[in-house]
Amino acid sequence: MLVVSGLVTNALVHTDGRVRLDLTLVHHRLRVAVADFSPRTPVKPAGISWEATGGRGILLVEAMAAEWGTVPVSGGKQVWSEIPLGG
Repeated sequence: MLVVSGLVTNALVHTDGRVRLDLTLVHHRLRVAVADFSPRTPVKPAGISWEATGGRGILLVEAMAAEWGTVPVSGGKQVWSEIPLGG
């Protein structure tokens, strides 16, 4: 839930237009992918002060996922992450 929330919130706050969420199960990994129409890729902050109210989304995704990244898709991008599942 934290990864989905982080990626979707990031897309809604930092882009305009529609956002698409895809969840896929592949070889005991949950792939969470969020596509939007902005070509701007998320930037991992170098540091966040304790009183900051935002900027932690990508850091949380990175901490929770085995891997994550971005790929360009039809005028925008897709930000994805893969979470290992037990089994």
